[in-house]
Amino acid sequence: MNTNLLCAILLMLTSQTFAQSLRRLDTPVPTDKKHDFYLERFYYEDFIFSQGKKTQLGDQVELDASIIYRYDENTYARLRFETTPEENRFDNKTSSFELLAGYQRDKIEFAFDFSLETNDGSTGGTSLGFDVDSEYTMLKWKVSKTFSFTFFPFNFDGEVGQEFNTRDVTRIFYIEGAPNTITFSQGENKVVEKTIPGFQLDFTKDNFNAYVGFGAATYLAPNNADFDLQSNPTAVRWERKSDLGYKLGASHVSKDNHLLRFELVGHTEAEETGALIESAASFYGLKRFNTGDHNLILEFEGTATKAGARAWRVSRTDSWFARTTSPGFDPIYADLNRNLHDWLGQTGYGLSFRMGLEFVDNKTFYLFTRYQSEHFIFRDEESAQTLRTADESLSHGGLARVGTGTILRYGNFSVIPEIEYRKAKNPVFSNSADVLGAQRLLARFRKSDILLTMFLNYEFGGSNILNP
Repeated sequence: MNTNLLCAILLMLTSQTFAQSLRRLDTPVPTDKKHDFYLERFYYEDFIFSQGKKTQLGDQVELDASIIYRYDENTYARLRFETTPEENRFDNKTSSFELLAGYQRDKIEFAFDFSLETNDGSTGGTSLGFDVDSEYTMLKWKVSKTFSFTFFPFNFDGEVGQEFNTRDVTRIFYIEGAPNTITFSQGENKVVEKTIPGFQLDFTKDNFNAYVGFGAATYLAPNNADFDLQSNPTAVRWERKSDLGYKLGASHVSKDNHLLRFELVGHTEAEETGALIESAASFYGLKRFNTGDHNLILEFEGTATKAGARAWRVSRTDSWFARTTSPGFDPIYADLNRNLHDWLGQTGYGLSFRMGLEFVDNKTFYLFTRYQSEHFIFRDEESAQTLRTADESLSHGGLARVGTGTILRYGNFSVIPEIEYRKAKNPVFSNSADVLGAQRLLARFRKSDILLTMFLNYEFGGSNILNP
């Protein structure tokens, strides 16, 4: 066995420390004290080793941390820092730095989420403004004991899934500047990214919750019928249009026993707005069985997505399309031969099953197996638009994943190493003997990979990994 891999496995076994990446900050706000700070959440994920890239410590860190200041029982403020490699191509660069202020009393609760820019490109200094794609800016009215109504002015939270989290399904794009012809040259134009605002109606009774939500967002689009961003990018005239979003879901939770959750999100103009995903649905189930000295835990997730038919390949840093040079200007996802990717407009799915044994000394050992179909689009790097062959003509073709991990809980903290073996139908994993760069077509890809990951998680409300 490779020496580096053996050392990495020994590190995991000797530390005796999987975390489900909790993508949303929804832990309870502390109310027992006033004029005090609380660490609400700290989440750290780091790839330790992979067969294709060798040691990766510090290269692709995901960090999500937030602290709360409680002024009184009704008023609080949250400061949040996030580094997300999937959203920012520069390794470990801050993806967001946010300040949230909230107030809750009787039947009314509202919060405003601000984005703090420490190096504003327009002013060169520090600026503070609304985070215009945040679902945390909201106004909530508790109509009765069972019904509540929430208004989201920027983002009505259009994401589903836990292990296979989709990010915002209702994330759309349009070109600001209304150019006559769209080319590789950006000029004064830019691609604008936005999410759909809207409202949500909740019904809550005992341990059951159900909700339905609707929203709409405006965008600019050429109004000539023969316009095509890839083959005929000439716009005669531009007009404002609307994309309608919808969502619904339900959940039932029994503390220390089970959790069932269903989510569905979609929008009507995914093709024209260049959205990555048109619609998505997810079912999640968690069941705990008390067997005496330990608990048996079973977890299942099934998530399906329908990809946008003309998804735009947008740069995360330049407010323009990502591929503007050789082999050509390809605003829509295409391979190195300029043929559109095979997942566009297709439906894919991901399945995850995990079984764990929880012992009285707060250790949990688990095994898991996961499978992703060839056209499945979601948030992580294993998504079909990212994990592809050398010429990008094929995705992984179907990705099977098996692994094991250990959860060690210390109060509200959890420390978890996890090792995973991944097997794809097509050669999509990089080879440590090749430096890709501009020579991707010459690189030798493999069909399998081994990945060792370390997670550290803290939640104010307590560590709830593999707990309802």
